[in-house]
Amino acid sequence: MAGGAGGIAGRANIYPHTMASIYNCFAAGDLEGAQHWQDSVMSLGDVIKLGNPNTIIKKAVALMGYPVGDCRRPFNYLCEEGIEELKAVLRENEEKGLC
Repeated sequence: MAGGAGGIAGRANIYPHTMASIYNCFAAGDLEGAQHWQDSVMSLGDVIKLGNPNTIIKKAVALMGYPVGDCRRPFNYLCEEGIEELKAVLRENEEKGLC
């Protein structure tokens, strides 16, 4: 809607179906559906502000049980508060059915 031709959605590493749903709805002309799916992943954005976006994505994927390893230093740090907030968001989003 903003005129972009594409992008790299790091959040798709966590929620591939959800992120694909944004595109699929948009491509089908279902702007309301696309906005719904876009809004559903916004809580993760609140955690991303706590650190390097790549670090947050990799920590989230690791917390989901995939051994992806950490980002390289110095971008591999996430404070304990950030880890706890990330865990809470992942739990909430799982309860909402995001995948």
